[in-house]
Amino acid sequence: MIAMLLMSPSADADTASRPNVLFILCDDLRPDAVGCLGSKHVKTPHIDAVAADGVCFTNSFCTTSLCSPSRASILTGLYAHAHGVRNNFTELPANLATWPGRLQQEGYETAYIGKWHMGEGNDSPRPGFDWFVSHKGQGKYFDTEWNVNGQRRETPAGYYTTVVTDYCLDWLGQQQDKPWALCLGHKAPHSFYFPEPKYEHAFDDVTVRYPASAFALETQPDWIKQRLPTWHGIYGPLFDWRKKFPDRRPEAVTDFQRMVRAYW
Repeated sequence: MIAMLLMSPSADADTASRPNVLFILCDDLRPDAVGCLGSKHVKTPHIDAVAADGVCFTNSFCTTSLCSPSRASILTGLYAHAHGVRNNFTELPANLATWPGRLQQEGYETAYIGKWHMGEGNDSPRPGFDWFVSHKGQGKYFDTEWNVNGQRRETPAGYYTTVVTDYCLDWLGQQQDKPWALCLGHKAPHSFYFPEPKYEHAFDDVTVRYPASAFALETQPDWIKQRLPTWHGIYGPLFDWRKKFPDRRPEAVTDFQRMVRAYW
């Protein structure tokens, strides 16, 4: 899920034509886990407010449903076959134009803060950004080592969502005269699911059931069946319970429920 907010710093004609841009990216957030899109259990008041005050696209599609290719498409406006990032290990080519880079050329102060995830082992600052704070690969919900604009490395205490938000607030507090564009890349709610401790038991009383589609695999096309044992298939290696999904054993049901509650 993505959100883009355009905020004019004043009523001045020049600044009104050059609004500040705040771009927020949530990682692997399902539409049925968003309040304004019909979630029965998950409360997302801030996302709901953005949707209510702006435009909520309910008929949009991901052209390449994989992390890094999607990130590259969001920044460049190109399909995966055009930008060249076709897996989760390829870096975004430095020569490609991005919308933050275009704004930088027009006098904007630009920053990317958070999960980048285009190139597993490289957390160096990228072209198009005056300020770049990120980490290698996926990062962790706790104890992530951050590369702060190539100037220093640090491992702040606290939950990822709070840490990355604090980095953003610090940067925003330094902005004065120039219009700015800030990209905020959250890690949550990407697997593996480790909720912030204060929310760990928020859904203990909610009944979680297997989706109906889990029991209709025999009617699916061959290409879906062939993908089941792969990394992103439901029998893949990410979670032990998926080795025999759906599994009605009590311990398997408990594992599934625990995973869904942690995701929420």
